[in-house]
Amino acid sequence: TRFAAYLEVVQIYESPWGHHHAIIRHGEVVCTRCGIAVRAESQGDPLRLLREAAPSHGGCQALQPRVPVNSGSLNGTMPRPQAGSNDTCRLCLRRRQLRNSHIWPEFLFGEIYEDHRFEVIPLEKGSPDRTQQKGLRERLLCQECETRLSGWETYAVRVLRQLPEPENLRANSEVQLQVDYARLKLFQLSLLWRTGVAAREEFAEVRLGPHEERLRRQLFAKDPGPAHAYGCLITASVGPGLLKQVMRSPVRMRIRGHIAYNFLLWGLHWFFVVSSNAHDFPARSKFLSESGILTIMVSGRSEEETLQGMGEMLREKRGGAEGWS
Repeated sequence: TRFAAYLEVVQIYESPWGHHHAIIRHGEVVCTRCGIAVRAESQGDPLRLLREAAPSHGGCQALQPRVPVNSGSLNGTMPRPQAGSNDTCRLCLRRRQLRNSHIWPEFLFGEIYEDHRFEVIPLEKGSPDRTQQKGLRERLLCQECETRLSGWETYAVRVLRQLPEPENLRANSEVQLQVDYARLKLFQLSLLWRTGVAAREEFAEVRLGPHEERLRRQLFAKDPGPAHAYGCLITASVGPGLLKQVMRSPVRMRIRGHIAYNFLLWGLHWFFVVSSNAHDFPARSKFLSESGILTIMVSGRSEEETLQGMGEMLREKRGGAEGWS
């Protein structure tokens, strides 16, 4: 069965101005703009606690409860602009008619689609599986900015299709390709930025804080920046291609003291390092280089072992449910 495993559901609150959000997860209230987090006490309004914790932050001061996402189901929705409406494009910041934008590009869903549908397996205990159509979308971008990003997506899919099939890889080795640094790096940055600005529950782990605006400016200026800034480690596993049929929500982690986000897309693990000190990151030589060398590190862990680990996580999150190994 082809599926996308999404992480736990959170409550999301939106400010009246539409672009400041707070999420409630793991007993904390987190501002998705600045990343500040405070404990969500059992008494009192958690949004008030957030505002008091950051009184000088205009976005946090502006946060007010609005219709929350249903915390018991992935079917909950938050008010968003309607089709054909004008609102502020998140990239160019101009009031434009917004598109129902893919947060992750459509081509990344190709292997998991069955009749243009895929199965979503939420990790929250008691939440039913569901069928999703046409990827994960949100009204984020105007047509001009969609076109800007689509050019980088077109180039990225050409590069990814040059990679060897997983069954032809050799464990604990590397694959390298010569690519256009600017176009592929801008594609990587666009993936990271879109997950950071999206309000969907599936991307709640991604909290970019001040990096969100820096990334927006780079994308708008078509500036890929230096190799170490928002660098991405990419790893592959040997196997029959099973991981291409799986997607997973981004996972926030730390690697050698640096914040990173792990995506599972196209059968590859993408580790985006989001740190002001990334120039000191130990494995920065494996980032896409400014000379255009794309390095894919092949793990010693097989696809089957990776899926087994995901199955164990699913069983744990879903309260010991059988059938997900």
